[in-house]
Amino acid sequence: MGKAKSGKQNGDGTGTVARTTMILRAVAEADDAVSIKSLVAELGLAPSTVHRLLHLLIGQGFVEQSPNGHTYRAGAELFRLGALVVDRWKVPAVALPYMRNVVEACDEFCMLNLYVPSGGCMIIAETVASSHPLNYGAEKFVHLPLSWGATGKAILAFLPEEDIRRIYDQAERSPADGRTLPSYAQFSDEMKTIRARGYAHTVGQKMPGAVGIAAPVFGASGNVEGSLSLTVPEIRFQASRAQVLSIEIVKQAAALSYALGHRPAHAGTVGTAPVGTAE
Repeated sequence: MGKAKSGKQNGDGTGTVARTTMILRAVAEADDAVSIKSLVAELGLAPSTVHRLLHLLIGQGFVEQSPNGHTYRAGAELFRLGALVVDRWKVPAVALPYMRNVVEACDEFCMLNLYVPSGGCMIIAETVASSHPLNYGAEKFVHLPLSWGATGKAILAFLPEEDIRRIYDQAERSPADGRTLPSYAQFSDEMKTIRARGYAHTVGQKMPGAVGIAAPVFGASGNVEGSLSLTVPEIRFQASRAQVLSIEIVKQAAALSYALGHRPAHAGTVGTAPVGTAE
């Protein structure tokens, strides 16, 4: 029988949730099935507590009791959730060819941005640089707002209305210049415009002097998973290129969504209208 690797844990985390996660971690990290006795020794919990919490976890499918009835192992639900997390973090690898297509066609900095539902925010998960000397760098895996910039707005516009309102209400000032969001009526109209044309276009909302164009990326469930974006220095941005850039980013975002299993209910060209006035 394998030995759990978690070790005894001290401190103030003695609540039911903390004890349950201690047991779940020990079961997940064990080389083989574990017994109540081994968990008691590793975690310093009472046998009755370990027994009770194990059966709570069994009831939710996170732990399974071995056929011999004396040992426990990771359950199907734990494997399912783990697979979901792993699949989500495969997205950057899947996205890279489409991002390279964007840069090859446009020669501008491209980012893959992923939605973080628990925080109502986004992270930059992958980047591909352009050939220009004046380029951008972006710190990955840092929480960034959805309410400012094309990268976030291309995600936010495709969330349920109650989530849009909640994120709007919690929004801070622009990280670029400290401005506040417009009224919710105006903001809601902007979200409708983004949904109608299939992409977001902003200037200087997250970074001074940066033009952003971004399109949503959807998963197999049909829910928005993130956005694919282009960032162009304002001094290099030409209005005559706006439509070409928006069409390319929408096309590659749609191709990436398809690769991730998304099948839109209504096929057709989305977001190919010229970029309107950016805010």
